[in-house]
Amino acid sequence: MVAVSGHFMAVGEVQGNGGDRAGGVLVAMVRDRFGKASLSERFGLWISFHAFSQERYLEVVARWLESHGLGGVEQAEWEQAAIRWATHRGSRSGRIAAQFARDYAGRRP
Repeated sequence: MVAVSGHFMAVGEVQGNGGDRAGGVLVAMVRDRFGKASLSERFGLWISFHAFSQERYLEVVARWLESHGLGGVEQAEWEQAAIRWATHRGSRSGRIAAQFARDYAGRRP
């Protein structure tokens, strides 16, 4: 078994009729559970998303909503949804704020 660019490649010989090698070579590519090796597995690197205070999280959500053309929407309209979004995901970070804004913008008429 050989590791190739985040994949594992198993190579084996297939026997044809009568034991000859006419069957060729069977090559099977097996990906890890996510289709690519994680940075921590390959290089020992960790990327973390630091938690924001609720106030900072809502500021970041507002900026992301502006970038999606929703800067004119009143904070009262989206604030509780943004807080629920973060609570359900167990974090208040820039990543979570961006995900909420994309989802919220996609659901707007």
